[in-house]
Amino acid sequence: MNSDELKGSWNNVAGAVKEKYGQITSDDISKAEGNIQALIGTIQKKTGETREVIEDFIRTAGASTSGYVNRVYDQASEYAGVAAEEIRGQYDRVSHGVQEGVESARDMVYRRPMESVLTAFGLGLAA
Repeated sequence: MNSDELKGSWNNVAGAVKEKYGQITSDDISKAEGNIQALIGTIQKKTGETREVIEDFIRTAGASTSGYVNRVYDQASEYAGVAAEEIRGQYDRVSHGVQEGVESARDMVYRRPMESVLTAFGLGLAA
């Protein structure tokens, strides 16, 4: 896991570290905020664990968080795609309806020009 990925899941990794290593306090985590090497050093000092064991644990905790975030992102993307498709369909239906209305009004004006002019004049007076 690189530092950017760790920063994205820092709170979850910090929670997992506090849960596994009870000796680690919120202050310890705050001091290491975003610096994985500092966090590993603090855990080593307080627990006596080897660096490799701590790194594996943090990598696993970060990967499980990344997997969850990716699943949420994928699901949100899928919903957004469905919503966009539905909006396009609604837009096409409305556009078609408006186009039919315009054509109907145009036909009415061509078939009954005098009535159309008088109707428009009356609506203008009413407005």
